[in-house]
Amino acid sequence: MEKKFISSNDLLLDSFKLAVEIYKSGFRPDFLVGLWRGGSG
Repeated sequence: MEKKFISSNDLLLDSFKLAVEIYKSGFRPDFLVGLWRGGSG
């Protein structure tokens, strides 16, 4: 599989587009789990 590198701005824009599509679909989660990468500072 070929890697595709995107800018942080593209990642942000794609994340918002995905969120809008999920919201429009009517999906409403009961729980939200956030994962963060640690120790990269």
